Order: sequence, then structure tokens, then C-alpha cells
Amino acid sequence: MQLVHRTFIWLFVTAFSLLYFYFLINPGIYQMHHDPKAMDFLAFYTGGQLLKQSPVNLYNLNLQHVLQQHIDPTTQTDRVFLPFLNPPFVALFFQLLIPLGVVNAYAFFLGINITLLLLICFAFLQQNKKMKWYYSLAFILGALTFVPILITLLVGQLSIFLCVIFLLSWLFLKKGWEFRSGLVLACILIKPHFFLLPFLAVLVQRRRRQVAGFTTGILFFIAVSYIAVGDKGMNSYISLMSVLFTTGTGYNINLMAQQSLQTMLLIIFHTHSLTQIRLVWAIASLCIAIPTLYVWAKRLPLSSPYLSLQFALLIVATLVISPHTHFYDVSVLLVVTILLLSVRNVFKNKQKKLFIFLSILNYCVPALGYCLFALSQNESQVVWILPTSMYLIFFWIILLRVILQGKIISAKLEKGDIKDGANDIYHKE
Repeated sequence: MQLVHRTFIWLFVTAFSLLYFYFLINPGIYQMHHDPKAMDFLAFYTGGQLLKQSPVNLYNLNLQHVLQQHIDPTTQTDRVFLPFLNPPFVALFFQLLIPLGVVNAYAFFLGINITLLLLICFAFLQQNKKMKWYYSLAFILGALTFVPILITLLVGQLSIFLCVIFLLSWLFLKKGWEFRSGLVLACILIKPHFFLLPFLAVLVQRRRRQVAGFTTGILFFIAVSYIAVGDKGMNSYISLMSVLFTTGTGYNINLMAQQSLQTMLLIIFHTHSLTQIRLVWAIASLCIAIPTLYVWAKRLPLSSPYLSLQFALLIVATLVISPHTHFYDVSVLLVVTILLLSVRNVFKNKQKKLFIFLSILNYCVPALGYCLFALSQNESQVVWILPTSMYLIFFWIILLRVILQGKIISAKLEKGDIKDGANDIYHKE
């Protein structure tokens, strides 16, 4: 890509980002003061405020409720309560924003999220230097208008942080910085319900330095959390998480609004009870987790294009089997798109077209789901969950097929059953 085109793209992105901030800040503040039930930033701000005032009582939900009503009186009028359920170290970050006041803190956090989004776009350009400038511009426009990203920015969520975590972990591993890759991936603890599968994937791949980095990150966050809230606070958090993962309900979490396998099964079986689908969900989750871990068990060369597909498969599987995959968490499909496009030229024409097609679907399917949500009546709003949930499973199957096909061909090449490159599905640039 020529320098003039790169300069044009960054000038465009900068101008677009400023407009982005301007047009999002006012609706966000308005929603916070008039309809705060979807403003997750209030939960984070409440956690930071309570950590500052009474660390050991961080997970006392009654105190959280009272404090939140003091922060935003609208929550008392509308009987809204957004509990802080993230680990203590997350509250430490938001504690730094408390002196700004809730409105300025929201604006500052929005600015951080937009900055991280621009860094993601920069990483995409770095990984796709040979891509034509108008294709790069199309991706950036898609990233900036991706509906889950817009929702993340508006409600003040952490999903863009999640994108950065997966992206950096992949980039570090590609460069051979295994310890850093594991250390960054451990930051996924900001959303504990996404933790288990990546943790198991790192273990089964047996990259010692990556495992060491991941373990170091976990121990660091546990130590920081313990120092922040003490024995009582940690025990309260463990009890809270135990109840949440056992029952799957409560704490203002709408089970029927998750973009996950679990919610899809609830819809299919026409029930709101987890008890009725728990066994089916467990079996279905294992059917996704086991092949994913099987693929991850192969320690590929860091230059292999299948390393990117491994990461993509892990991200999609994590979204599918997590019990709580909110719509804004689907933002991480942006990272999956970057992974696919970064290796598109390594594969032959058929797979290249497939990756581009899937990248377009990554953008369109969540938008379709959100349109169904906006257009549907209250009685049928659960229908909007199905397009994204079913697509994620379909996407996982396609990625798994491509990876396994590559493994079969590699095995035949090693045995000499086929000539090198004769029927291979990828070629070297």
C-alpha cells in the first residue's frame, strides 16, 4: 500500500473517530440519566466507587444498590440495579476514574475504547500491508460500524478490551514471544465466564513459556485482587460466582438475551429453566470443546497459517459454549476477521474466497440479529438470538473442517502419498 493511501486512510480514520466520539457521547449520557438499565458502565463505576469506600464490601449487593442510586438517582426511580460482578482487579481500574465524576468518567472510558479500536485497525493494516487500500478502508469502515462494537461503546462495556487481549496474544505468539502471549491471554479474567476454554487450550498445546506466562498472569491478578479486598472480599466474590455459575440466573442477567449455545437450546426446548436443558447443553458443549482442544493440542510452527486458524477456532468456540455471551461480546468476531484476512493469500483461491465470505458474514449476521431485535414484539424478541447463535456454530464447523482438512493433507505429504503441493489447500506467498 502506497504512503499516500495510508496517509489518507489515517486522516479519514482520525476524522471519523472524532465524529464517532461526538455522536456517541451525548446518547450515552442521555441514556445513563433517562434509561440506565442497559448502561453497564454504571456497574463498573459503582464497583470502583465501593472499592474506594469499603473494599471488603465490594460484593455486598445491598451496598452496591444503595451506592448506585446515589451515583445515578434515575436507577432509584426506574428500579434499576446493575450489579458489579467482575473480579476485584477490574474495580481497581475504574477506581482511577472516580475523581472525574460519573459523566466525565464515562466520556474518558469511551475515549479509551475508541483508542483501542483504532489500535486494532492499526494492527490490521500492519498484518495486511499488501492489501489494496480500498479493501483496507472497507475493513476499517466495517470495524467502526460493526453493531456489537457500537453497542460496546455506547453502554461502556469491556468487550473491546477482550478484542485487544486475543489480538495481542496472537501477535505475540506469531513473533515467538510465548511468555508475553500467555501473560496477555490471562487478562481474559476480566470476563471470567470466557476463561476456561482458553486456559485448557494453552495447557494442551504445551508451550512451556506460554503456560508460564498464563500462570504468572493468573497469579498476579489473584494477588492484586486479594490485596485490594482481603479475605472477606475474596470469599464474597467466590460465593457470588459459585451461585451465578450454578444457577445461571439472577443478578440482573437475562438468560434469554445471550448469544450462546445455552440460550439457543432454551429457545429450541421452549423453556426458561436451565435444569431442563443442562444435560443437553453439557453434551453439546463437550462436542465443541473437545474438537477445539484436539486442534489446539498440535503445536504448530509459528509461521504456519493454521496457527491463525487455531486462534480463530478458539475464539468462536469460547463464544459458543460460554453461558453468558452478551451481544456486545460478539465484538471479538472483529479479531477473527483479522485472523482470517491475514492468512487469506497463503491459501488457494477456494479457501481465500471462503475466508472473505465468512468475514462479510461476521459483519452482516449480528446486524441482522439486532435488526430483528429492534423490529420484533416483546413476545417474540428471543428470535433475534437465533441468527447469531446458529451462525457461530456454523462458523466453528467451517473452521474446524478447514483445519482438519489441512492436517489430513499434511499427514499424506509426510507419508509421501501425494506430491508436495499437488492437492494442498494452501501455497506459500
